[in-house]
Amino acid sequence: MGAHRSKPWILLLVLAGCNQTVAPRGPQFNLPLTIEGRSAGNALVDTGAEGELILADSYGLPVVGSVPIILFSGAMEAGLTAPFTYTVAGVQLRTSGAIVRDSNCACDALGTGFFRRAGTCVRLDYRDGSAALVDRIPDGGIEVPLAPSLNNSGPFTSAHIPVQINELTFADAILDTGANVTAVRALLMPPGSADTYLRLSHYVLGALSVPQARVLTYETEGLPDVIIGTDLMRAWGSVWYFSFSESGGRAATFRTSPTASDSALSGQNAGALLQPGMPN
Repeated sequence: MGAHRSKPWILLLVLAGCNQTVAPRGPQFNLPLTIEGRSAGNALVDTGAEGELILADSYGLPVVGSVPIILFSGAMEAGLTAPFTYTVAGVQLRTSGAIVRDSNCACDALGTGFFRRAGTCVRLDYRDGSAALVDRIPDGGIEVPLAPSLNNSGPFTSAHIPVQINELTFADAILDTGANVTAVRALLMPPGSADTYLRLSHYVLGALSVPQARVLTYETEGLPDVIIGTDLMRAWGSVWYFSFSESGGRAATFRTSPTASDSALSGQNAGALLQPGMPN
């Protein structure tokens, strides 16, 4: 595959203040993607991926190297393309190379590296499934600091939050819009029957209860302890914003419509507001 190039390991997951029970599966959000001026359809907004752009197909781009990645199935090597220009919802960047890997949903994805390089925020509306790039996070929401992991290690640093499991165990978690089902490390899943509820709580967002039968488990090393999917996120708030910087990031959620303008990016059109694509 060519010379190995060192890049951050990435995660791409596509999974089949109030105390409430969440629905079994959350939506997924997409933005329009073009590669070298050619439409590539839509790209999944994936805050659980540390990379910039993850492709399900090379689109004819030369594959010149490889990069290590971590998936539920474990660590593997994925192809890395040569540099190219791409555009997401009117924002054009030139990447030093995109990761190419098979995807459960046969979809491309935007990781946190894209939002960091573009200097934009992303707005996700769970009421209609729309996604848009915006200039800023409006005031008045529930601020969710994206703090480093509890042990300050591991490759997933952008969308970290601490959570408490059943008011007993503190654990590392990530807010992962690339996953529409929440997952927990098997060793941390409390014993219980199919009708037992798992309670996850956050010091700002509050507590949620989800049937344990609807929570996936895994044992893969290198992943965070809890992967919070869009099933839980939509129960915490109806509109979410994410912004990522070199030192981490910031999120905010609104349980009703934001009252302040979020300054949609100039030149962005209605094509950037797309219905979510559900997994196969």
